[in-house]
Amino acid sequence: MAPWDLELLSHAFGVFTRLWLAHTPRLQEEAKPGARVDAESRYRQFVEHVSEEFSGGRRFLDDLSREVVANDAELDAIVENSNGSPEKGDKS
Repeated sequence: MAPWDLELLSHAFGVFTRLWLAHTPRLQEEAKPGARVDAESRYRQFVEHVSEEFSGGRRFLDDLSREVVANDAELDAIVENSNGSPEKGDKS
């Protein structure tokens, strides 16, 4: 795995964790035992699904666009011709 791939997956995991924590309410103590049982069942289903996809050759990174927006020379030219303001090139 390339360092970029690991960085991307780490960032995706961080974003997912933040969203999950922001949108998942805390459970009351009396609800926790039932939630643990349900969580174990759902986790087993998740692991089975990931295993099936992974063994079939499917990867998360395959879902992402691999299209190159610009090469290094093009990016350098954009930086050289920009003063940081979107209006610079606008002559209207």
